[in-house]
Amino acid sequence: MLKKAALFTLPWLMTWVLAAPQLTESQLARTNASFELQQGVVVDPSSSSIFVMGANGGVDALSTVTGDLLWRYQDAAQPLGIYGDLLVARVESSQNILELVLIDPAEGNLVNQSTIKISLPADVFTHINDGMGRRFTANSHFINDSFFVDWNYSERLIQGFSPAEGSPTELVSDGAYVIDFDQNQASPTGSGDLPVNPAEVLPTSVANWLAANKPSVAPIRTGQIFAATFITGTAPQLRAVLKRWDAATGQELADVVLIDRRQILHYASADRQSILITTRNQAGTGGQYKWDLFATENGESQGSILDEFSLGAFFIADNLVVVTTPAYARVENGQMVEYPTRLRAIQLDTSTLVWDYPIRDTSFQGPFPP
Repeated sequence: MLKKAALFTLPWLMTWVLAAPQLTESQLARTNASFELQQGVVVDPSSSSIFVMGANGGVDALSTVTGDLLWRYQDAAQPLGIYGDLLVARVESSQNILELVLIDPAEGNLVNQSTIKISLPADVFTHINDGMGRRFTANSHFINDSFFVDWNYSERLIQGFSPAEGSPTELVSDGAYVIDFDQNQASPTGSGDLPVNPAEVLPTSVANWLAANKPSVAPIRTGQIFAATFITGTAPQLRAVLKRWDAATGQELADVVLIDRRQILHYASADRQSILITTRNQAGTGGQYKWDLFATENGESQGSILDEFSLGAFFIADNLVVVTTPAYARVENGQMVEYPTRLRAIQLDTSTLVWDYPIRDTSFQGPFPP
């Protein structure tokens, strides 16, 4: 039975205050540099590695440069994030348990035989794969030198007739935990939410600009600046502009014109280092769309690629655009060819596919009701 949306907490744990162990300078840099490309895909630039949910289960480690499989750990399901010299990952679960393990990101071995188990409300479905109308997600965050995991669960009522008036049709619940790696324990945050990250707080000048404008890419922090993009002009003379502010003072920096023609969309890379502007490929060959890529910090061109897709979660490394691609099918030489959900690495400027690798598709695949 569905309940009204609620936030679940465990009051008896609220008095715990658990601090994460002190990281060395290099471990801190590694943690801060790592990021999530999308749910279940964690990038570790310091080792040129990507950790993904394997298409057939387990956690796979890939080389960013070659796409080669470096190792596979079969007893975990979803990489969550890097903390120092640890890869934190979720274990597959069919109960209301969020279970974490710690893996050596270099070798793929379990670091500690103990697991961190977080008990969630009884009606929370913690499967990695979506159910019919049900989805559970978990993500990691490194804030104020502490490692957090937050979760969200949603469940929609699916039936063949309209519910009674006033009956709840959706269950939504969420929470956040700080992880103590010394004690292999997790404690809920006092509010049930993530703490505010001071580095992400918009200076007043940026907040005022955002309130008065409708940017294509809302202000994001990268290095020592905040940056956003917006479109000015009228069709067909549309201009994409990069707007920037000093993060410490909020002082407005010089605008940079990125594109001076009709655009389809703007999108920031997962590591916030790049801005993608997609336009139609006028050449007619090599892909329907042209991806023009620019450095978020100063607007300098990073190159371009041609692709069949207008968008995808991406980042740039080693002159490659690494991008997620959903499953799809198309007719080739008179036959239907199916492509799985995967990562692709595309060479900048030549648009050559350097490698691709299938990853787990967690969307609901059936069975559907008759």
